[in-house]
Amino acid sequence: MSVVAIVASSLPASAPASATNFVGQSGAWGSCHLLNMADNKSHTWVNIDLEPYYANAIAWVRTNVIGPTVITNTTDTTPDSLTDVVVRDRYYVDHCGFEWYPKGENTIGLVECDSLSPSGRCEQHSLRLSNVWGDDQSTQNRTALACHEAGHTLGLAHRNVAGSCMQTPLVTTLNFSTHDIDHITANYSHL
Repeated sequence: MSVVAIVASSLPASAPASATNFVGQSGAWGSCHLLNMADNKSHTWVNIDLEPYYANAIAWVRTNVIGPTVITNTTDTTPDSLTDVVVRDRYYVDHCGFEWYPKGENTIGLVECDSLSPSGRCEQHSLRLSNVWGDDQSTQNRTALACHEAGHTLGLAHRNVAGSCMQTPLVTTLNFSTHDIDHITANYSHL
């Protein structure tokens, strides 16, 4: 299975020397515009009618993967202008021109930038998860997908090295690598 492929663009000067998976401030936003870093280091998350298995996976990732980084996490029940990440799950067939699992590209998760801040960073992301795929998966697989898509909300792109949930194709790793954390620290510490 593959998750939507994202091509990394230019990287900020503060990124690690071997930077290959941080997109940074891409200026991308709007329906079906995918990867862009968040506009601040405080992430407010709102889950919209999530299946309990995805709600638990997102909560675990917020606490155990993002929590130890420089990013602060809060939750809310209603999306508003202060919401940074809106999480939705559906039985997607197609969205943004991608065919979702089990056909075509087998997309199982997707992150979009819904609104752009004046700085060119994403003000609010939508994180979408496939129930068609999730219904038949283990807790570890669903949590790995949640980790992977949460990384996209921070501007992390795909990697092809082991040790990170950003690896593609999707693996059961439940953490960001030191490389990923270095990107997050370098690009969000000053915000």
